[in-house]
Amino acid sequence: MFWAWAKHVSSMAELLRRSGHTSARAAQRPWLRDLRGSSGEDLKAREGGAFCQGEGAQTQKDLPYQQASPSCGTGGMPVHDEILYNNQLIAFLEEIWGDGYLSPGGPDEVARVLTGVDVTGQHVLDIGSGSGACAIALVQEYGASRVTGIDVEDPVCDAARDRVSRAGVTTQIEILKVDPGPFPFADGAFDVVFSKDAIIHIPDKAAMARGAFRVLKPGGRFAASDWLMSHDGPPSAQMTDYIKEEGLDFAMASPRSYATAMEQAGFVDVELVNRNPWYAKVAAQELAWLVGPDRPDLSARHGQDFIDHQVDIWTKLVGVLESGEHCPHHIRARKPV
Repeated sequence: MFWAWAKHVSSMAELLRRSGHTSARAAQRPWLRDLRGSSGEDLKAREGGAFCQGEGAQTQKDLPYQQASPSCGTGGMPVHDEILYNNQLIAFLEEIWGDGYLSPGGPDEVARVLTGVDVTGQHVLDIGSGSGACAIALVQEYGASRVTGIDVEDPVCDAARDRVSRAGVTTQIEILKVDPGPFPFADGAFDVVFSKDAIIHIPDKAAMARGAFRVLKPGGRFAASDWLMSHDGPPSAQMTDYIKEEGLDFAMASPRSYATAMEQAGFVDVELVNRNPWYAKVAAQELAWLVGPDRPDLSARHGQDFIDHQVDIWTKLVGVLESGEHCPHHIRARKPV
């Protein structure tokens, strides 16, 4: 849910951001920011999943995404003519997580994804750059020399370009609208491949991993976050019910299959960090907020039916997080020299 919405932006969200509404609301919920800073009981595992595909692919196996995620840029799901994430939903998520960050953890989670990955002076590919907040952070906070952000929809790319322009970093950040399909970049074009919460829409993790490997320079690093499922095979009835409630096109790999895909693509030092302990706590706090004293105000601003539906989603989300079946992960790896 959050992870899918994280990369989109809308006119409503932009208006809220410019008015200062979202940051003021976030400041009223310090427990959210406190939880962002807690790594909880992160578990490192030699298990995992995979990513996108490189140039020159000819077969269906080598085409990881037939349609981009409406939020992420290079997703692998059926073509959608409509935008799945409307203004109301986006504004609501931005209210929770802050300006331009519509996924759990916001900028603090970006820092944890980049643990041990130095992007100073590096050229970074941001897969599913969405509204551009991560790209800007990579330059302004982490010292990247250049960031190329890719997405597949004009509205979200336009919003990202506007955000980049207002941040004064147009000489360092390029936002490209790309067609669904192989990465349109030369071999070894980037020092770092980064993605926050976009890969869940890419069913063929192995093809993604091959593409990321191809566009990295020797010695290049891969750093991403994604939503995973704890096991291979069909989801449980509880997980199926949650996914149905979300109404999104989730393609959740297991940690084991993710790691296998990365290793078979050629990556070494593959590391997966289980973020379930952290997000299970955060989601429970979010649910408590949704059903707590702020609910009348939320319903007045967003609509009662909308908030009622979010409560249903969060209730089921908390269940699959508490069971451990839903297990967001960080994924890091290195291309050998």
